[in-house]
Amino acid sequence: SSGINAEYGEKQRRMAQQKEVLAIEAETARKIAARAFAQNYLSDLVPSVFGALSENGYFYDPVQKDVEGNFVPWLLSRVKENMGHVLLSRVMVDELIRTVCDKRHNQAKQQKVVAAAAPIQKQEESKPAAPKVDVAVPPAAPSSASPVDPLRPPVIQTTAPTDLPPSDPSMPPIHELSDTQQ
Repeated sequence: SSGINAEYGEKQRRMAQQKEVLAIEAETARKIAARAFAQNYLSDLVPSVFGALSENGYFYDPVQKDVEGNFVPWLLSRVKENMGHVLLSRVMVDELIRTVCDKRHNQAKQQKVVAAAAPIQKQEESKPAAPKVDVAVPPAAPSSASPVDPLRPPVIQTTAPTDLPPSDPSMPPIHELSDTQQ
């Protein structure tokens, strides 16, 4: 009987040991399944959470933040300042060009006037002075509608310089008006 009890005790001990092993295996299988489920669930969750946090600025590249926060604003202010200098210099150069063109234009006008006057002055110096001829129209009658009467010939008045040679006798005389007749 003691052999039977020992056998029975051994059998009970082995069955308890087997139950314990099965319980451990079941617990391990449950833990593995839970871990697989968690990994599958979190595999979609983690990238979306990190994406949302990155978009909201919780994760940033310090170099990129420094470039965007410090360098780019400084660069834009310098570019704006330089563009202001460029614009100012263009306006100044335009004004200088305008001034030079105006001066050159005035000089060209003066040269044309001098060039046009030079041949006339040479002709006047080479010829004796001709008498000045004035055309005077006698005043119209108050009843006439037009100030000049087309039927009356104009009266020609001359002023002869004293240093002219005597007039050619073959030429008809010119009627002179005195200052009182005008």
